[in-house]
Amino acid sequence: MSDAHNQVNNWVDAYRFIPYVDRPEGNEGFNCWGMVRDVLMTHFNVPAEALPAYGSISSNEPALIDAGYRTVKQSFTPAAPVDGAVACCYHRGLMTHIGVVVGDNILHTGSKKGVCVDARARFERLFDVQYYVYG
Repeated sequence: MSDAHNQVNNWVDAYRFIPYVDRPEGNEGFNCWGMVRDVLMTHFNVPAEALPAYGSISSNEPALIDAGYRTVKQSFTPAAPVDGAVACCYHRGLMTHIGVVVGDNILHTGSKKGVCVDARARFERLFDVQYYVYG
């Protein structure tokens, strides 16, 4: 295994211990957008100004999640599912969940498991997914 592959596995594994927190106010955990925002800024060099904080939006507010997504989407372009691409999940026309592509997997977080990694193929069976990259 290459050093680059091991480095990716190390930072992905570090996220797995972070709990899901709806409407996080500090460093106690992430909602799905907060985790994606942190991963993109820390590991994929996306500037903070392209990724507004939406910690006050609850996972039970799909219309507000979708409105936030539509604002952020202006800085992103549709793409293939490459490393660092954002995996946007839709339900009934609204974007309701989000994760990040890492290899053949999606790193995301939710109330049942916290931060987790799912195979992209499984993720795509569960959600209507579209991918975007910054720029």
